[in-house]
Amino acid sequence: MGGLSGTLTTSIGMPGPPLLLYFSGTDTQKEKLRGTTLAFYLLIYSMSLMVQIYFAGTNKTIWISSGLALPLVLLGLFTGQLLFAKINQRFFRIFTYILLLITGIYLFAESL
Repeated sequence: MGGLSGTLTTSIGMPGPPLLLYFSGTDTQKEKLRGTTLAFYLLIYSMSLMVQIYFAGTNKTIWISSGLALPLVLLGLFTGQLLFAKINQRFFRIFTYILLLITGIYLFAESL
C-alpha cells in the first residue's frame, strides 16, 4: 500500500486512497487509523513540498494562496476533531467507504 500511495502521490498528488482502503478493510480502530493517516499525510506532503520547491520552484502567488488557505485548514482540523470525538466506529467506517467511493468516481470522471 505504501508503494501504491507513493505512485499516486507522484502521479496525481493524492496518496490517501490506498492507505485508507487498506486500513478500512482491517479491524483498525478509528483512533489508530486517523493518527496513522494524519502522520502519513504530514510526512508525504512535507516531502512533496520540498521536492516541488527543489525541482520546479515556486512563486509568490502560491505562497500567498497557501497562507490564505491555512485558516480554513485549521478550521477543518478543529471541526474534524470535534466530529471525530462524537462518532462511533461503525459510522466512521461507513463514512470512510463513502469518501473513498466519491473519490474514485471523481478520479474516474476526471480521467475521461
